[in-house]
Amino acid sequence: MKTVVALCLTLSLLPLTLLAQKTPPSATLTNPGSKTFMVPKNPTIPPVLLSCLMSNGKPRPFPCEFALIGIEIVGKNGVSLGKITPTKNSITLPRSKASSDVEAPGGKSAVLGYLFKLRYRRVQNPAFSTAQYVISTGTVDNPSTPSELKVLHTFADKPGKLPGAVQEYAFIVSLPCSTGSSPTLNAPIKYLQIANPVTFEKVKSPMNKLSDRAEAAMSIFLSVDFKQ
Repeated sequence: MKTVVALCLTLSLLPLTLLAQKTPPSATLTNPGSKTFMVPKNPTIPPVLLSCLMSNGKPRPFPCEFALIGIEIVGKNGVSLGKITPTKNSITLPRSKASSDVEAPGGKSAVLGYLFKLRYRRVQNPAFSTAQYVISTGTVDNPSTPSELKVLHTFADKPGKLPGAVQEYAFIVSLPCSTGSSPTLNAPIKYLQIANPVTFEKVKSPMNKLSDRAEAAMSIFLSVDFKQ
């Protein structure tokens, strides 16, 4: 019993800064008169699969099937312009790096194009089976009705070992904008979700948000630096 207590105390005193090292840490813990305990350099940690929370902070009736890893935004010549995630979801994009830049006749408006690479993975098996899943976007950050969504892509995905492999879906986002001395974006993309259509219909949102009914969702806040 003393050996176990001593080991726990020693582990609790290890500096937290070890987590920031690029090289995986290792340590040898020795207790006089006992065996030597080794902490492996690459410990195997099983994935923790958590139920997602709804907008009221309570667990969703059915666990979310997918987790969004993030979106990489790519511009001209395949140059990566940055990434956004569900927790860091704002980014400013340079106009000069847009993969396409088309001005309307008269030059009063333009449409900028950027390549978005969405990455996600399965983290739970479905509560209700479906033949296909739906990726949708919206121009409001917290849509409340399906009419505010635009279907972007549908795909099939079979349950399997969890967590599943990282999947990617690439699509072009068109950003209409005004021109002149004070250009602004016109109704840019502000929301993305992955939905199981069957579960989507069965979940009721306590705060009337579609994100509560989706298997994964994130708000997106884009701006463009028109001088770069």
